[in-house]
Amino acid sequence: MLISKCIARWPSAIWRAELRERVPQLSAIADHISATERNAAEAEIDAVKMKKLEFFESQLEARDPQVFDAVVIDVRNYGLLVELPEILLTGLVHVSTLADDFYIFSPAQRRLVGPAEAPQLSR
Repeated sequence: MLISKCIARWPSAIWRAELRERVPQLSAIADHISATERNAAEAEIDAVKMKKLEFFESQLEARDPQVFDAVVIDVRNYGLLVELPEILLTGLVHVSTLADDFYIFSPAQRRLVGPAEAPQLSR
C-alpha cells in the first residue's frame, strides 16, 4: 500500500518540479504576447485614423464634398468641438472658418454669439 501511494504521487512531484522551472519562462512568454497584442491594437487604431485623414483630405480637394451631420459637443473661445457620429470622428471647427459672421465667445453660457440675426452656436 505504501509503495502504491509513493508511485501515485511520484508523477505529481515531477510535474510540480517541472512547473517551478518553467513558470518564469511562461511569464516572459505571456508578457511578450500581451505587448504584441497592444502593439497590434495601436497599429489598428493608427491605420483607421490614417484612412480617415486620407478621406477628408480628398474631401477638401473635391468639387462637391460630402456633407455630414455633426453634433456640437463643446464650445471654446477658439472654436467648436464637433462630433460626426456616422463616422465616429471628433474635431475642431476653428472660429476663423466660420465665414458667415463674426462670433464672440460667451464664457458664462459657453457659446459663440454673433449679431442678432446670426445663429448662436452652443452645445
